[in-house]
Amino acid sequence: MPDGTSLNRGGSKLKPLGHPARLRHCLLSNQTVSELKVLTAKSATNYGFDVTDFKMFTHLNPLSIQVNIRHKNPDKKVTIDDCSILSQYIDEAIQGSSILDQP
Repeated sequence: MPDGTSLNRGGSKLKPLGHPARLRHCLLSNQTVSELKVLTAKSATNYGFDVTDFKMFTHLNPLSIQVNIRHKNPDKKVTIDDCSILSQYIDEAIQGSSILDQP
């Protein structure tokens, strides 16, 4: 993508976030989605990236999140290693929060 790189681009598979959904479709409140977006953006910013796109796939079991990023430094390209590392940071931030534990 010209404006960013997807964390699951290039065949890289990310581990599932949160508790596996028991239903076919995972229903999340708008507040939960907003909190996940903010947490993801903060994690990216802390490590020198901007989030260019955020998508949630609630029809998948478990829930999947796709985050497209770019370096804050326009001279740098995003690498698959950047994606892998940031994916771990975002996962740790989500797991350390109570966002997905909300009713």
